[in-house]
Amino acid sequence: MDEPLPELCCFFFRFTSPYQNTLSEHLITVHENKTFDCDTCQKKFKTKNSLQRHKQTHNPNSNHGLFICHKCEKCFPEVRLLRAHLETFHAENPIFECPNCKRMFKYRSSRAKHRQKCDKLYYEM
Repeated sequence: MDEPLPELCCFFFRFTSPYQNTLSEHLITVHENKTFDCDTCQKKFKTKNSLQRHKQTHNPNSNHGLFICHKCEKCFPEVRLLRAHLETFHAENPIFECPNCKRMFKYRSSRAKHRQKCDKLYYEM
């Protein structure tokens, strides 16, 4: 197990970590642009953990697809992905608020599109 050490620093960013492996992963993924490629579908990931989590979706013995949306029956390999799907596509009330004008949006993508215009108007004032 990785033991906490005095803060280690990245010389390029203001990134610090008490763990050598965290700093090493930061240097590899951010500064060397290294990707971790899935050998099954060639999808690329920035971290080894993301790749390992993704690989479970190719394993027929894993719990892939165990979390099913009760509204549209779409399957998700992890409960956090199902929750994000429910919040984004099946929310009853608008849940994404524009910080400038306080308008509410049902979808994050709708708010993002709105903010492209609203931010310009807000900051030009």
